[in-house]
Amino acid sequence: MVTKEDVVKAGLSGELMAPKTSRHSIPQRPRGLHILLGKLF
Repeated sequence: MVTKEDVVKAGLSGELMAPKTSRHSIPQRPRGLHILLGKLF
């Protein structure tokens, strides 16, 4: 697991992290929602 400190250190040093290293995961993301885009605005 990557810590916040790892990300800050890499950013400050200009070092690139591997792709998807700090990818967000949403364990309880809603599924099956069908809402028209116009209704969201």
